Amino acid sequence: MQSYFLKDKHLHYRYPNILSDNQKVYCDPVTLSVVAIGVTAASGGMVAYGQVQQGKAQQKMYQYQASLNLQNAKLQKEYAEEQKKSIAAAAESNITATQGAAAEESKRLAREVAVLTGSQKATIGALGIGGGVTAVDIATSSFDKSKLDEMAIRYNAGVKSWEFSEQSKRDIWTLGEESKFKIWSLEEEAKMYGVAGKNARKAANIQAAGTLFSTASSMAMIGAIGLPKAPAKVTP
Repeated sequence: MQSYFLKDKHLHYRYPNILSDNQKVYCDPVTLSVVAIGVTAASGGMVAYGQVQQGKAQQKMYQYQASLNLQNAKLQKEYAEEQKKSIAAAAESNITATQGAAAEESKRLAREVAVLTGSQKATIGALGIGGGVTAVDIATSSFDKSKLDEMAIRYNAGVKSWEFSEQSKRDIWTLGEESKFKIWSLEEEAKMYGVAGKNARKAANIQAAGTLFSTASSMAMIGAIGLPKAPAKVTP
């Protein structure tokens, strides 16, 4: 027995006795089943392929993000090392400048003391005081005062130099700790991207497998039960 389709969609198959042969297109049910199975297989295969490709694309995207994070972590480490060197060099420069300024100030003070002592000696000689106790006391007082001033200059320079050194150590330590945290965060995030990429690929493969399984089930069902059959042809 053959199945048929109606050429005229307005005519219902319940009334085959009113249909002429030229209004019916006959087709073997086996052929229809094979065609349906083929279409189902092709459709399911395309969907599964798309799902797999989407999973691969997502994994590549996550891998790219992970590589960017690792590169940024490397750059952060290099930047921190350069900054440490820069901070240490700046502190050394400040210390050198401070000590140099103190040395120049000490030389200036020594010159002023020499001029002052010479002037005092000339004044004492002009007054006829000579080498008395008063003259010695005046010269000694001026010399002692100059020494105290020089010590103060060097002490202040030492304190400033120490402050520069300690500040640079604190800055370098702070920079190092901040850099370590940033590098750790970037590396951990890179690991998370890697895991996310694997999970996305795995989920896509599982979804594709489910699609193929569902497609196979549909194909088996079509092959088992075939397509619904139309009423038999009626001979007047």
